[in-house]
Amino acid sequence: GIGSKQLRRYYEKAARVRKQTNVALVQTLETRLDNMTYRMGFAGTLRASRQMVVHCHLTVNGKKVNKPGYQLSPGDVVQLREKSQKVERYKDWYNFFEQKLGYIQRDAKNYSGTLVQIPEREEIPIEVEDHLVVEFMAR
Repeated sequence: GIGSKQLRRYYEKAARVRKQTNVALVQTLETRLDNMTYRMGFAGTLRASRQMVVHCHLTVNGKKVNKPGYQLSPGDVVQLREKSQKVERYKDWYNFFEQKLGYIQRDAKNYSGTLVQIPEREEIPIEVEDHLVVEFMAR
């Protein structure tokens, strides 16, 4: 997960954009590389997803990225590295993943996923009262 200092930075950034702070905050958290790795089906848990990123099992647009907090932008392609495609656990996670999200496009043949667009708040599958988080952070 993320620490309180990082959450504070995300909140401050979200408060500066021209949309609702709670929506901007959730979108920022959703498009972190570790989270998108999980949403794309590369890992069975968020913790495993974070570990995959840190251990360089993935590339973003063909480049190794080992920072879980890396922010993806629309059009970014996340791909399982060639040597990691041979690991049964990673192949199984990716092949048996069934969740369909409108802002992600998957390419099973190449073990990759693309962030098509920044997700709208309603598309993000989390149950949290984000306005309460923003109220708490605003203090």
